[in-house]
Amino acid sequence: HLSLGPPPLYQAKIIAPPGFKVALRCRRAINGLKQSGRLWWKTNLDIMERIKFHRIDASWSVYRRIREDGSIDLAGLFVDDFLLLSSSPSPAACAEIVVDELRGFYDIRFLGPIKTFLGVNVEQDEKSITMSMPLYIATCLERFDLLGIYTKKSPMIIDLDKHDGSDEPELLDREGSSNFRSMVGALLFISNTCRPDVAFASSFLARSMASPTSSALDTVKCV
Repeated sequence: HLSLGPPPLYQAKIIAPPGFKVALRCRRAINGLKQSGRLWWKTNLDIMERIKFHRIDASWSVYRRIREDGSIDLAGLFVDDFLLLSSSPSPAACAEIVVDELRGFYDIRFLGPIKTFLGVNVEQDEKSITMSMPLYIATCLERFDLLGIYTKKSPMIIDLDKHDGSDEPELLDREGSSNFRSMVGALLFISNTCRPDVAFASSFLARSMASPTSSALDTVKCV
């Protein structure tokens, strides 16, 4: 644990000579600096390569290792959380091996079979894996004041440009536009994570991000 705050009642004061400015050079990366994330990634990359994992080309934070029996181990890293997967007939044993290898470099707490990861609930059985985000969705409903809204059979209406008969659709004000963009952003995250059934509606509504209308706002509430 690294405490970045000064001790109680401690005040640091640095006085530069006349005509000079103060510049401090950090001996190591500190959380919050611009290059800290990059240095943390490079550190993890070096450690994963030491235990024979190699980064896949499709992602900067997913690593793969092929075992002698042909089974594949995958390791996904998000900041300081690891997610381990294996095609081995004994995935739990493989996970224990990887954890023991990583303990040579990190102080690791092994949480066992995955139940939740980055806000996503995961349920596993012998035949399937189910992913859901009930807590995040409930938080979004409360945030956008939609807890009591009625559900719809279909998340998408046919005519998005339908309005009250005026020549031009009613554009939202600044606050309404910001609220609409936040809703669409949340829907895009949900659809990309575990709800592909609303992917079309979310991407279609994203077309109205630049100039959202009142009908588009009504539609996003239905989704």
